[in-house]
Amino acid sequence: MGETSYILLGEVALLIVAALPLGCLLGRWLTVLMASMFDTELFRLPLIIEPSTYGYAVLIAIFAAACSVVLVGARIRRLDLIEVLKTRE
Repeated sequence: MGETSYILLGEVALLIVAALPLGCLLGRWLTVLMASMFDTELFRLPLIIEPSTYGYAVLIAIFAAACSVVLVGARIRRLDLIEVLKTRE
């Protein structure tokens, strides 16, 4: 079971590490785009993003991934590998 957990949970960790910077960049781009689309003669929305906003977003994403890892890890540990391999599709 250790090898299976290592592969699946390692993949989740790799995806989180790769997705966080990309998500921050795409989120910034999307907010700039939306703010520019709301910019009219009557009113204007200033774009202010605090650095702590990125910190909160990253912490929430890591927390969600950690919860997922805990749940999946518990399910993997309960698997009976012999029964799983015997199952016909």
